[in-house]
Amino acid sequence: MALVPVQTKREAKDVFMAVVKCWEVQKGKRVKVIRSEGGKEYTGKNWPRWLAKKDLQHQTTTRYTLQSNGVAER
Repeated sequence: MALVPVQTKREAKDVFMAVVKCWEVQKGKRVKVIRSEGGKEYTGKNWPRWLAKKDLQHQTTTRYTLQSNGVAER
C-alpha cells in the first residue's frame, strides 16, 4: 500500500504509473491486478496501452456505491 498526495485527480494516473514502476523495481515482482472505484481519473488514450503493455487487469466497481467501493477504497 502507498499513500501519495496529489493536488488534482488528473495527477492520479501518472502517480499510479510511477508507484507501480517503483514497486516492481524494489520488490522484483510484477503487479497483476489493480482495483479502482470506476472514477474517470483512470482514463485517456495512454491508459489502455499502458495496461496492455504491463499485462495488468484493471477491475472497477460501480461509481458512487459505497457498498461495493469499500474494496477499491481499501
